[in-house]
Amino acid sequence: MALDKDLNTIWQWASVGQYKDYRGQGQHGIMTGDIDLDGKDELVIGTAALDDNGVPMWRTGLGHNDAGYIADIDPHRPGYEIFYGVESRSPENGVCLVEAETGKIIWGYEGSTVHVHNQGMIGDLTDEYPGIECYAGEAKGGDKFFLYTADGQRLSDKNLWGLSPRAVWWDADEQKEIYYRRKVIEYDGTEKQDIEGKVLIVADLIGDWREEIVTSLPGELRIYSTNIVADSRKVCLMQNHLYRMAVADSTMGYYNAPQVGFK
Repeated sequence: MALDKDLNTIWQWASVGQYKDYRGQGQHGIMTGDIDLDGKDELVIGTAALDDNGVPMWRTGLGHNDAGYIADIDPHRPGYEIFYGVESRSPENGVCLVEAETGKIIWGYEGSTVHVHNQGMIGDLTDEYPGIECYAGEAKGGDKFFLYTADGQRLSDKNLWGLSPRAVWWDADEQKEIYYRRKVIEYDGTEKQDIEGKVLIVADLIGDWREEIVTSLPGELRIYSTNIVADSRKVCLMQNHLYRMAVADSTMGYYNAPQVGFK
């Protein structure tokens, strides 16, 4: 459902009637972004998308996903891509990358998967490969893990960072670090920072283009910020529309860290 500024209904949609094939394609929240680059935001409800006027754009047929991230993951392809980790049992493509505008599968895991779980992670973790790396793992009967390059090269099948790591811009270089087991670490495992509490959000709250980590402890709300001096100046990430909308989206459902809408 979409509302105007006076909270009047503009349109509403349900997976019934001619759209019954869209049933079971939802996720634990909604991703928002201008995936067809027409200047208006679309709603990615899971492994399916609605145009800004509420008309369905595409469905992958992959079923219910846990992980979902919109970003310019592969810099060699035009537009945005979406990385999925699919909870539903899948004969193939339970971990995959799709074109955000069309839902076309670009690459995916060719084997079967069981409950690719929780948030997974995407982030430009290493400068060895162009674009953004994609990570996910199975749970509840599955034991596979996946780390892919932006163009679909599988880098690892190991459990590197559990099921819910967080990619975070922490130091002064272009690559992201990883929050895992109460530490911020580099891709190579080098430890950068201890973090206490349950992570609530990762976002550029202060505005220097690096990201803060907000955690909760009994009776406390903490904000961790890097003390590493940046050697470059960039616009605050919250000024990027895709990033800002993802921060807003993260207030519902499973938490997916925000991504910027540029290369």
